[in-house]
Amino acid sequence: GFTRLNDGGVINNSGVIDFVTNGDLTNTSGTATLNNTGTIQKTAGTGVSLLDASGGAGFTFSGSGVVDAQTGSIGVSGPANYLSGFSTSGVNGGNSLGLYDGVHTFATGSTFSDGVFDFRRGTLAGELNIAANATLVSTNGIAASSITATLNNAGTFQIGSGFTRLNDGGVINNSGVIDFVTDGDLTNTSGTATLNNTGTIQKTVGTGVSLLNASGGAGFTFSGSGVVDAQTGSIGVSGPANYLSGFSTSGVNGGNSLGLYDGVHTFATGSTFSDGVFDFRRGTLAGELNIAANATLVSTNGIAASSITATLNNAGTFQIGSGFTRLNDGGVINNSGVIDFVTDGDLTNTSGAATLNNTGTIQKTSGTGVSFITNGTTF
Repeated sequence: GFTRLNDGGVINNSGVIDFVTNGDLTNTSGTATLNNTGTIQKTAGTGVSLLDASGGAGFTFSGSGVVDAQTGSIGVSGPANYLSGFSTSGVNGGNSLGLYDGVHTFATGSTFSDGVFDFRRGTLAGELNIAANATLVSTNGIAASSITATLNNAGTFQIGSGFTRLNDGGVINNSGVIDFVTDGDLTNTSGTATLNNTGTIQKTVGTGVSLLNASGGAGFTFSGSGVVDAQTGSIGVSGPANYLSGFSTSGVNGGNSLGLYDGVHTFATGSTFSDGVFDFRRGTLAGELNIAANATLVSTNGIAASSITATLNNAGTFQIGSGFTRLNDGGVINNSGVIDFVTDGDLTNTSGAATLNNTGTIQKTSGTGVSFITNGTTF
């Protein structure tokens, strides 16, 4: 059943709160406060036991105790406020707290310190730290969750099926691992989104594409010098997207890294693809982008057409595949590496000026037809 904590009720727990069925602790009237410096556990019942404020003014949580779901799960349904200094952990890396509907607002200094935390629905607001031994799992299915918080991830942030939204000024500072464990996406559908990656973004499950997809929002901003490692399938960005000065990214041992899809990708001076294989499938490259000696940019368009209006400084390999890759509207390629036509595809100019400065090699290694560099290009 339901045990209600209402109208200013407070529980200061330095012992054990034990859910021995799938019952709930609910807030249906006024405020409720739970200060946990002990243990909240669930020892019976395979369902969810909720700290449920969906009918009241909301829970306020504080303390640095343990939440231990030994069976089933323990969840919070907001609105919920987590005070400065709040932290919680699981036991031996086990299942801890689940976040459900409503807005979960974390004060600066709030930390998930150890264990597995399941972000199923609702909104994360404020500022939340994921410590090195903690895992935040976003498993949405059809439902969609939203991050408007600053999420400082030093542990693991797993993105599962469905859409996890980074919206309305949401920021992820990743010094740990962001792991796509299905073909799910991290999307921006409202306002701005920032992803600062100094750790690793990887895809370990799913043969399709996991997108950092801003096609419905104001756009992603990327910074940092971390790794993007598509161990299976691919990881892509669908713009609009801005890449800040000093942005660089690499693959692992020359493997598949980042794909560029629809929209405009604007690179600030100093942006670099430093190692690995980068797949330019669609959209527009703008600004200035460096392809380092150990990196390969692959333009494989098929029927679709991609466009380069950027200054592309290629010291590595730029592979031009099927279809048309456009160098338009003042676009410049400074090639000191290799431009390799790997089919009978073309490098075309259809709008404005185009410049190709070649101090390296332009070669054709596949295809028995003609690969053209056409229409108004200055060499």
